[in-house]
Amino acid sequence: MSDYDKTIDPAVPVEGGNGEPKQDWNYQPNDDGAIPIPVRIGSRLEEAPPTNEPPMQGVADDDAIVREYERKYYRQSLYNDAPMPQPRVGDSHKQKRQWNFRDINVKAPPKHRYQTRAISGEVQDTERTWAAIAHASALLTILVAIAAAPGVLLTVLIPLGIYLAFRNKSEFVAFHALQAFTIQVVGTVGALVLLLAGTLVLGTLIAISAVLSLVLIGIPFLIFFALLLVGLVIFSV
Repeated sequence: MSDYDKTIDPAVPVEGGNGEPKQDWNYQPNDDGAIPIPVRIGSRLEEAPPTNEPPMQGVADDDAIVREYERKYYRQSLYNDAPMPQPRVGDSHKQKRQWNFRDINVKAPPKHRYQTRAISGEVQDTERTWAAIAHASALLTILVAIAAAPGVLLTVLIPLGIYLAFRNKSEFVAFHALQAFTIQVVGTVGALVLLLAGTLVLGTLIAISAVLSLVLIGIPFLIFFALLLVGLVIFSV
C-alpha cells in the first residue's frame, strides 16, 4: 500500500492527548518545501444519512422580513424567485400634443410685435439720424400749416415714408418713424377739428349778434321814426 492509498480512520482521533499524531500520515515535504496530501479523505458528512429536518424558524422569518422590506421600499428583490420590475410602456394615445397653428386655424400675430427693441448701444449713428429726421418733420408740419394749410398732407407723409423704408432694415428707425407719424396724424386731425369747430362757433356767434343787433337796435329806431312821422302829420294838419 502506498501513501496515496491511505485513508483516515474516523474511529481513531488524529491527535492524542498531548498533541502527538496517532495515525501514521507519513508526509514527506517536497524539494520546494510544500507538503502534498497523498491520502483520500473520507468525510463523515458524506457517509452520514441525509436528514429531513426543516430549516430553523428564525432564519425563515428573517428572510421574509428582508423580502418584505425590499418589496416595500425598493420594489424589487435580490432573490432569484422575485420577479424583476418591468419598465413602464408609455401610452401612444396620451403623448404630448405638438400644437400647430394650422391645425386650430389661428393666425399668428406679426413677428415684430414680440421682438425686443434695439438696444441703444447697438444703434448706429445713421439710424439715430433718420429717427431724428422723422421727429423733426413735426416742426416742418407746423410751419407748413401756418403758411399753407393744404401742405400739411405732404409733410405728414415724411415719417410714413421713413417707416416704410426702414421697417425691414432697422427696428429702431421704424419704431420712431411710426411714432412720429402717429403723433403728426393725431395733431393734424385735432387741429383740423378745432379749426372747423371754431369756425362753426364763430359763425354762429356772428349770426346771433346780427339778429340781436337788428332786434335790440332796430326796434327803437323804428319806434322813433314812427313817432316822427306821426308828429309831422299832426303839425301839417
